Amino acid sequence: YGAAVMVLTIDEQGMAKSSTHKLAIAERAYKLAVEEIGLPPQSLVFDPLTFSLASGDPDTLDSAQQTLTAIRLIKEKFPECHTSLGISNVSYGFSKSARMILNSVFLYHALQAGLDMAILNPAELVPYNEVPISAREAAANLIFNDSHHALADFIEIFTHSPEASTKADQIEVQQDVDAGQRIKGHITDRIRENLEDDIELFIKQAAQTTTQHNAALSLLNEYLLPAMKEVGEHFSKGEIILPFVLQSSEIMRAATNKLEEYIQKTGQANRGTIVLATVYGDVHDIGKNLVKTILENNGYAIIDLGKQVPADRIVEEAAEKKADAIGLSALLVNTSQQMPLVIEKLKRNQSQIPVLIGGAAVNQAFAHSIQKDSKGTPYTGGVYYCQDAFDALTVLDKVVANRAKGIGA
Repeated sequence: YGAAVMVLTIDEQGMAKSSTHKLAIAERAYKLAVEEIGLPPQSLVFDPLTFSLASGDPDTLDSAQQTLTAIRLIKEKFPECHTSLGISNVSYGFSKSARMILNSVFLYHALQAGLDMAILNPAELVPYNEVPISAREAAANLIFNDSHHALADFIEIFTHSPEASTKADQIEVQQDVDAGQRIKGHITDRIRENLEDDIELFIKQAAQTTTQHNAALSLLNEYLLPAMKEVGEHFSKGEIILPFVLQSSEIMRAATNKLEEYIQKTGQANRGTIVLATVYGDVHDIGKNLVKTILENNGYAIIDLGKQVPADRIVEEAAEKKADAIGLSALLVNTSQQMPLVIEKLKRNQSQIPVLIGGAAVNQAFAHSIQKDSKGTPYTGGVYYCQDAFDALTVLDKVVANRAKGIGA
């Protein structure tokens, strides 16, 4: 039909991260499309893709610069071809005001690199020449990964909480506040200092009327988990940004590690075995990791397969480990299509393991649709959509309990 062909830099290894890998995929696609099939070079539009800079993940700190370099390399190698880019991917997870600035600065540098077309919403973009110099420089430092504190510097510009700088002082001097509430504040306010001291104080006080084991479980269920739930609610409302969620998660992890000194590994320590994985082609695992933390803290044994996990391996591991359930995560629409592959393979193996799915690309309707095959035959193990980690815990408690009883959820 004479239509242009969009070519994304994704291969069997997933989304390319380095500029050289992106170029190699473009070269491979060009050879197939132009030399073998005969498409005109000008009909090809290469999208070198980019990752969010909000997570602070060492694997993606250099991703924006790699994308810009890839644009230059592709334009030099194939001058008749075009390039395209979804600009806002670079800012996913930041506040709205921060995204507008970062998108603008990134677009400017992408155009300088030779970008031909961009996918963006002009209403959510600040003209580059109207971006304040300080914000422009901070955004550029982040994009080009010019310093170890580039992310923190950029976030600081868009943090408008006058009391933020005194949070640590407040939590240290409020010794009259209940120890449990102080510990909760460590997580919600992202204060790492004195965390272990407050936990030891809580256990010591509570152990006067109960065991250290019960005191630790009480702290976990009454303060730590509600604190992370509160953080999640703030994030879902756009009141805090992704890096803050990660900081709270790290403090939560430190708190639970400390509690392991007091929790006896018996009884509730293994309420079931769950296989968790981010599906093949998807490199995002922040949500999955939070689910892992919540489930482990509630007595479930977790087999974390990591990210970019093929469907075959997920099914094989679940069968080998006799898992009580499988948890799948996907952020992207295209990678979520790996989920029905897992269901199909489970059906083929006559398995009845419940499957929990979550991520930005899925919803209840999607879960309902993939539970049935093209003939309308349902997967008897069940497919359950979980909006967040706590929803996953609620669903899992039900399906595992029913599975143990030999009945459907």
